[in-house]
Amino acid sequence: MLCLTFFGHDWVHPVATEELAAVVDREQLGTGEGPCPESIRLRRTVRAELTEIRVFWPAFARLCRETGIRGFVVAPVLRGGSTLGTLSCYSRKPRSLGSSDERAVGFVAATISAMRGLVSQRV
Repeated sequence: MLCLTFFGHDWVHPVATEELAAVVDREQLGTGEGPCPESIRLRRTVRAELTEIRVFWPAFARLCRETGIRGFVVAPVLRGGSTLGTLSCYSRKPRSLGSSDERAVGFVAATISAMRGLVSQRV
């Protein structure tokens, strides 16, 4: 499942391949807990499995257990010094997202960042 979420001070706009991914992204941004907020804070890609996050993000871990998410990769969509959003990839299969997926999600997020910059320059 993929979700591209753009956000501002008082709005969140996710576009997802499945509604569940949008719900998971919204929940994280609402609580400030999970890989989306962490990716935003660190300004880098975050990848982990459900078994690795229980101590760090207990509410997010509970949400993952309830919805069947077992792994994820999240990358920030950046523009200059600002974070415009996140690109999230969620998996229902344990240990199915690896370092190549982490690089791919990071690359796509960087491409989206570059495209957003080009579009805003032309407008």
